[in-house]
Amino acid sequence: MPRWLPVVLVLLVLLGVAAYGLLRPGVEPGREPADVQRRLDAAPRTFDGWTCGDDTPLDDRTVNVGRFQAYLNRVYTHAPSGAAVSVMVLYGEPGDIGAHDPKVCYAGSGWELSENPCKGRVPEPDTGEIAPSELWSARFRKQTASLHVYWGWAANADWVAADNPRFEFARHQRIFKLYAQRVLTGEPTAPDPLHEFLPKFLPRLNTAVFDRTR
Repeated sequence: MPRWLPVVLVLLVLLGVAAYGLLRPGVEPGREPADVQRRLDAAPRTFDGWTCGDDTPLDDRTVNVGRFQAYLNRVYTHAPSGAAVSVMVLYGEPGDIGAHDPKVCYAGSGWELSENPCKGRVPEPDTGEIAPSELWSARFRKQTASLHVYWGWAANADWVAADNPRFEFARHQRIFKLYAQRVLTGEPTAPDPLHEFLPKFLPRLNTAVFDRTR
């Protein structure tokens, strides 16, 4: 191999990194971590029969390992039915926030997939019309416990069930990741509380974080 070839390869890599830095947009106004944390904190706590108590802080180790720059972690309860939904929204760089999904994260805690993940559109509240937002959905099992989980990523108000979020969101400085889950008990309920919750929660989250609805 010619001696000059490694030098050329290094220069090409450096040029590529420099070009990526120039082409990659800067952080949008209001998207600094402190601003985003304030926006997440302002997400409604009560709406349409759903209410939550105090936010649940994540421990420092979880935040540091996940490299989260802002986050929301709440449990909403539906007063009429007693159904509970856990919601976590994470904010950070695509390489960190796009690194794992529940198939990896939950498996590390002993949860196993009990059905293959599938993509689904989130209906608009009240009208039932299909919205741009799309989330992954799957069920997990550990011993006698079961979970139903939805997840997806967003750089704006359109949530995406990305196949490769690190690649698909690479041009963005920072992105969001959403988890919404409920514990399954006994026979499946109809309607599914997650199907009731997400169409009402997402527009409110989008308004708080992105200043607009879907």
